Amino acid sequence: MTTCSAPVAPDTAYASHAPRVLVLDDNTMLTQMLGSMLDIYGYQAATANAGEEALELLAFERFDVVVSDLRMPGMDGQEFYRRAVADHPELAHRMVFLTGFSVGHGTRQFLDATACPLLTKPCSLQSVQEIIAGLLLDQRGAS
Repeated sequence: MTTCSAPVAPDTAYASHAPRVLVLDDNTMLTQMLGSMLDIYGYQAATANAGEEALELLAFERFDVVVSDLRMPGMDGQEFYRRAVADHPELAHRMVFLTGFSVGHGTRQFLDATACPLLTKPCSLQSVQEIIAGLLLDQRGAS
């Protein structure tokens, strides 16, 4: 007998609003797929395909979690993190990074310093959802 796991709804602490997730990646197909799937999981997802575009969204909208690629043309994930957190310090521990490449020493130091989770592409949507749910739970516990 084969069983399928159903999407897990976001934590009930967010019953008044669906948690908002910003997905940033230069791969348009990936951002669209992740955004759509996060919507199915009960989140409100917005997508951006460049760091500047994501910073503009952050200037006008509030997000509970940001999922960002590390390697992008123009502004990479590390620069995006620095700029986003400078204007929105509450996001410092609410980011998840994605990479399709091996992580070098400098990137490892950055990730250790930020304590942000890292997922290696390709990753399962379930692992993305579990990390987001964990960040939201930590956020709720810190309030």
